[in-house]
Amino acid sequence: MRKEYVEYLKDLPIDIQLANIMEYPFHWQDSIEILFVLKGTITIGVENETFTLVEREIEIINPNEVLSIESKDPDNLVIIIDIEPNFFEQYY
Repeated sequence: MRKEYVEYLKDLPIDIQLANIMEYPFHWQDSIEILFVLKGTITIGVENETFTLVEREIEIINPNEVLSIESKDPDNLVIIIDIEPNFFEQYY
């Protein structure tokens, strides 16, 4: 298990990636992570629970939650958005 460090966009507290994920091992990060499935199916392991996401479904992962991602669908396509949690402090 490893900690993942997110590099945010210049002058923005977010990082956005478009990915095809077959296997992503257990990890955690300090950011809020949003996974949105554009195509196919993925399975997410969060802490000790497992969720299957299909097209047009979303999952929000809290900072420092351990997660893994895998898929048996070679054509999956996922948008991954990482948000710096301190960004929300100015709003609440």
